[in-house]
Amino acid sequence: MAHKRHNFAPERVSIIEVEIDKLRVVGFIEEVSYLERLAKVVLVAKKIQDKWRLCMHYTNLNNACLKYNFSLLRIDQLLESTSDNQLLSFMGAYSGYNQIMMHEDDKANTSFLIEIGIYCYKVMTFRLKNVEATYQRFVNKIFKN
Repeated sequence: MAHKRHNFAPERVSIIEVEIDKLRVVGFIEEVSYLERLAKVVLVAKKIQDKWRLCMHYTNLNNACLKYNFSLLRIDQLLESTSDNQLLSFMGAYSGYNQIMMHEDDKANTSFLIEIGIYCYKVMTFRLKNVEATYQRFVNKIFKN
């Protein structure tokens, strides 16, 4: 199911275009020509004055997806498991979800329409139903040994 393109005020269109350019430059999105499933584009105000976050509304996609059952550790379990260790280190994972490539067949499901074209994500993105579990599964696999 496709959402209709939201008509933004001209100043918001320019904000969206700047954010789209950033996502294109880092290789997170690509322009496409298909219209299988379109997410609604939403601008959300950040706490920092005059800053905006570009978000996609994936409710329809998330409702169509099965839940990936992967148990995520709770913070109390993590603390308990480290209590006998002498050293503890933390790993920063800036844009962690964006480090996981989307399967080629799934890219079309992340498409969205804006004034300057149709785009899809090449990498996993925030707000997808199973992104947290998928990310945690990959991290566990990396550090298994």
